[in-house]
Amino acid sequence: MKIRKPVRALRLLFVFLIGSAPVLQGGAWTQSKGHFYSKLTLINLNSTQRFAIDGNPTRGEFDDLALYFYGEYGITDNWTITISNPVSKNSVGTYGSFRGTTRSFFAGDVEIGLKRSILKGPVVVSAVVGSKIPLFYETDAKPPLGTGKTDLDAKLLVGTSFYPIPAYMTGDIGYRHRSSQFEDEINYNFEAGYTLFKKYLVRGVLSGLRCTKNTLASMSDDQFSTEQEQYRAGAGLIYLLSKNIEFDVTFLKTYAGRNFPRATEIYFGVAFKK
Repeated sequence: MKIRKPVRALRLLFVFLIGSAPVLQGGAWTQSKGHFYSKLTLINLNSTQRFAIDGNPTRGEFDDLALYFYGEYGITDNWTITISNPVSKNSVGTYGSFRGTTRSFFAGDVEIGLKRSILKGPVVVSAVVGSKIPLFYETDAKPPLGTGKTDLDAKLLVGTSFYPIPAYMTGDIGYRHRSSQFEDEINYNFEAGYTLFKKYLVRGVLSGLRCTKNTLASMSDDQFSTEQEQYRAGAGLIYLLSKNIEFDVTFLKTYAGRNFPRATEIYFGVAFKK
């Protein structure tokens, strides 16, 4: 049985929010043995348009309020395990006269990775291999929480500190092998920061993902789009409450893409580290 066109349009619009969790949580640095970095981030996303398959903006309303957890733990001084997973989500999408709402708790795509230190400085280099695993959801939710497929990831991360100048840069480039009919992706992140008065860290961020094929292929009514692209830029401020606790606020804007919301995102985070 074919799915109604408004439902298909919602799927095309909103399934691609996978991967829109916070940018560059731990950077290129690994954790020392027994040390950890953990963070809870509340994300408010709003969009009244989406970038269509040809990259042009078209109408598509979507609101999302989500809480994410990210963690790193040092197994040894050279090996760090990472995890990113949704805690809760409330998503509302409108297309024409159709309106869909999805609420979830500990359901969605969990990302697990293993980070290996390659070079410790002054330029830090590390590599990550991991997987995105769907947990506790059905793909027919409207808006959906994900594709329901397991993907594989590999990344190379590079970072450096400009000490004694209180500044740093870090970035990564990665490849995601997507399952089933979905096209593989190349993704990147970049972040630069500067600390003021030993308490405030100002940072700028860039991120993007691009599918390895650009076929503009047509789809049947019961399919997700197999191709997606997203390019974001933004800035943020981190308040260093102590050596173990920090708070941050970050603003991100999706300025280009395909099959992605033309979204404005605001992040509120609290991090605990040892």
